[in-house]
Amino acid sequence: MADYNQYRNRQRAECKRITAEGREARQRLTMNLRQRKKEIRAMAVPWSAQKILLSQATARSVIEMRTLKVTVQQRRHEQFPKDLRTWVAGRAGEGDARAAAQLRGWRYADQRNQRRLDATLEPNALHFGPPPEDNQKSDWADFAQQRFSAQQREQNLAAQIASTRIWTINRKTGDVSYMLNGRVSVIDRGRIVTVLSQDEAAIVFGLEMAVQKYGSRIACTGTEEWKRKVAATAVKHGIFAQFTNPEMQNALQQEQRTANPLQLQAARLNSIESRLRAEESGDLIFTDEADVRQLLFSLQPVAQARQLIELLKASQLPEPKSDIGGKLTIALLRSPTGQQSFKVSIHEGKRQDVIELVVEARQTAHRLMSRNLRTRSNEREGR
Repeated sequence: MADYNQYRNRQRAECKRITAEGREARQRLTMNLRQRKKEIRAMAVPWSAQKILLSQATARSVIEMRTLKVTVQQRRHEQFPKDLRTWVAGRAGEGDARAAAQLRGWRYADQRNQRRLDATLEPNALHFGPPPEDNQKSDWADFAQQRFSAQQREQNLAAQIASTRIWTINRKTGDVSYMLNGRVSVIDRGRIVTVLSQDEAAIVFGLEMAVQKYGSRIACTGTEEWKRKVAATAVKHGIFAQFTNPEMQNALQQEQRTANPLQLQAARLNSIESRLRAEESGDLIFTDEADVRQLLFSLQPVAQARQLIELLKASQLPEPKSDIGGKLTIALLRSPTGQQSFKVSIHEGKRQDVIELVVEARQTAHRLMSRNLRTRSNEREGR
């Protein structure tokens, strides 16, 4: 056990290092894209040429971000510590006599436990089990295979996006067409990103380009089938977006209700972190109350944050506001039509402090997700 604990702590430290490297690389990509956009806008070239360069820079950033995400996941998966039985089995295969003895002890214990269980069963009880051809397959094997298949699908998707190439460039209008999976799938027209293919990779690429170009609040038009597919894809791949179309926003929220709440929380925090890093102005406008709640949950206790939001909404002042821990001020804005939004003003010199708290909250959500996965796997193994 001492050897295993050393191994597990060593692998956990390696996973943390990989995560930190991935976070720093993502920050560099964000800063590089911001700097590249400034350089392009400062060029003395026609607007159509600027549109082409901006589109190419955004597409390159989307591809690099998606590739980086999968690479970090794969590296973490390779370094993630094995469970005790798998690690002991590996040591036994290397000739460790202590590990071989432990495996025999576990086998004998399992046999004794099974005999005791059989002795307590009613003779005429009804038993359910897998079909004969599947009796060698364990619940843990099924669970592990599901996780592996999901990772394989994510890698295949990233490979499809990484193979994206420019098909045509209209020098007069600045429109740029991108080819995925052998056909033109996405057209960047500057103010509009058009997705022509219902392939998952094309939707992810087009949606991430739109988020990079216009921010998380997006207007989306198309058939009902398209809208449902886009909403499902956004939730599935952790692309946090808000749609101006009420029906589409409702479809998105329905998809989110069935998704892992911790995964949704991590995606929301990732979107907030990206806005904090990308938007240089001190004031940020949030139209989704859930975003504001998640930001406040990172800065103060949940009950206190909820109470503060309710007090702002109940206030009769034209623009009620409140200071949050000396780091930022939140104000409630009401439009003439009755719609509410929130203005978050970060105090001078406190932006990095707020970012670090948001990152810490996001990492906590990821740790809880991993812990839940391990708990479910242990339950399936019967531990």
